[in-house]
Amino acid sequence: MRRVPVDSIQLGELQLPKEQTHYLRDVLRMQNDDPVEAFDGCGGLAKCIIADIENGVLNVQSIDTAPEPDCRITLCVAPPKGERWATILEKCTELGVWRIVPIQSERSVVRFREDRIHKQLSRWQSTVVGAARQSRRAYTPEISEPVSLRNVSDLPSLLMLAAPYKSSEKPTQSPSEIGLFVGPEGGFSSDEEAFLSELGALPLNLGPRILRVETACIAGITVLQSRWGDM
Repeated sequence: MRRVPVDSIQLGELQLPKEQTHYLRDVLRMQNDDPVEAFDGCGGLAKCIIADIENGVLNVQSIDTAPEPDCRITLCVAPPKGERWATILEKCTELGVWRIVPIQSERSVVRFREDRIHKQLSRWQSTVVGAARQSRRAYTPEISEPVSLRNVSDLPSLLMLAAPYKSSEKPTQSPSEIGLFVGPEGGFSSDEEAFLSELGALPLNLGPRILRVETACIAGITVLQSRWGDM
């Protein structure tokens, strides 16, 4: 069944945003009375029938709520350039990341400008919504505004740092929330690693090889999901 993201769900008629109307009508060539699933990105799922394809009106038949994940993963990462950042957003959404925090570190290759943040956040959000739709996720990851490493807030109590050549340390209990830090090309500086250590971040070994940022994010999320999540 085809899926569309919506802002909210309620029984009865549901008006789609223009871009989703275009997607169903002009891209997928769907017709009146075709079935569609709507999701609000917050766990809400709705079985719908297209009532008016020309004007993007759905008729909601039933509503359900998906269970929250066993382990919420917050990814704090220094973004790489260009399409590699889009790859991180897309693939980590598919893997079930809960929140993504772009961070600035001493060796960051991408520097954010305040006058462009709103537009960038909108584009990033569009990427994760598309990935959530494709991967049939009920929850769309939150993307926070870029922030310096030392100013990251609202972190889970358990933090882990993607660290080559270091043995992984496991928590004594199964966590319900984890924060994973992934540095830029060249890694975090020694001062930054010391700062994260002071915060209590445990090393997460991803093998003996040096990974690109996007590979480390994907591998790290996969390891955490396989240990404490839904893999």
